[in-house]
Amino acid sequence: WPCFIPDGTKFYEPDLDGLVASSFKNNSVLTGCGITAQATPNMTVVVASGTIITNGALVAVAAVASLAVAAADAADPRIDIVYADFTTGAAAITTGTAATTPKPPALPA
Repeated sequence: WPCFIPDGTKFYEPDLDGLVASSFKNNSVLTGCGITAQATPNMTVVVASGTIITNGALVAVAAVASLAVAAADAADPRIDIVYADFTTGAAAITTGTAATTPKPPALPA
């Protein structure tokens, strides 16, 4: 079930489940880590540096100037997840499945 936020974005149940589970495990973004599209669209995103916390340990996330996004489906939209590995701080993307009504992919371990 998507819940619509006042700015028009969607919020999905797996997102909420992930946030709640992460907060109980003390896993979250503390600073930075913003994700933006490239100024000239080219199927990559920019990830800002920041800090995440996992099980009480701080992990630095290095900025990524160009994180590749898989090519879009010709007919259907999809939802991808951009995340930082809680061990290394490396940013990565989990590609979702294109569908008429797409849902987010499973959260990476």
